[in-house]
Amino acid sequence: MICRSLPVVASLLMLTGVTAAQQSAHVHGIATLNLAMEGDELEIEFVSPAGNIVGFEHEAVTAAECRAIRDAIEQLRKGNELFDLPLAASCSLHVAAVEHGHGEEEKREDGHGQDAEHDDGDEHGHASEDGDGTHSGHEAKHDDGDEHGHAGEDGDTHSEFHARYRCECNGSAIETIGVRLFEYWPRIEAIRVQALTPDGQFGGVAKSDDPVIRLR
Repeated sequence: MICRSLPVVASLLMLTGVTAAQQSAHVHGIATLNLAMEGDELEIEFVSPAGNIVGFEHEAVTAAECRAIRDAIEQLRKGNELFDLPLAASCSLHVAAVEHGHGEEEKREDGHGQDAEHDDGDEHGHASEDGDGTHSGHEAKHDDGDEHGHAGEDGDTHSEFHARYRCECNGSAIETIGVRLFEYWPRIEAIRVQALTPDGQFGGVAKSDDPVIRLR
C-alpha cells in the first residue's frame, strides 16, 4: 500500500510554504516540525539538516560516518521516544518513515504489532524487502541534487534527515506535545513549528529550555 499523508498536512505545507523556504535556507542548528490533526489521526513531519543530527552533511565515507547515519535513522524511527503525548490520548504509532538526504530510506513497523505502510519506492531511495521480512534502504546517488540533499554553489554538499510519523490518537485529549529531540541531538538549537488542528493553524518555536508544543 502507498502511505499517504493526511490531507491537512498537504494543505498545511501549501498554505505556509514552510518546508521549501526553510530547507532552502538550510540553517544549521535549526530544524522544522510540521504537524496536523484530523479526526483520530495525528501526523508529524520532522526535517533537519544532517549536520544537526550526525555532525556532517557530506556523503558518508568512513565506517564511523556510515554507522552514525545508521544510528540516527534507527533512533529517528522511534517516534514513541521522541515525542511525549498525553496518556489520555491513547496514541498508537502506525507509521514511522525516515529518509536521509543521500538516498537512504528506512521504514518499518513501530515494534508494537502495527503494520507500517510504505511507499512503493521513491525518488530518494528504493525500499526492498530482505529475506527476514524487514525493509532496508538502498543508497541512491543523485547527480543533480534534490530537495533533501544537494550541492551548494560553493561545492559543499548539503543533506537532511526527513522523518514522518502517523499516529492514531484521541485528538481531543492532546493539548500539548513534549519534544525530546533536543535530548538526543543537542546540536539542534531551535525547532520551527507549524501546526494545523481543529482549533486552527499556528506557528511557533520550540527550544531546549521550553521543549513543548502547546496546541490549546
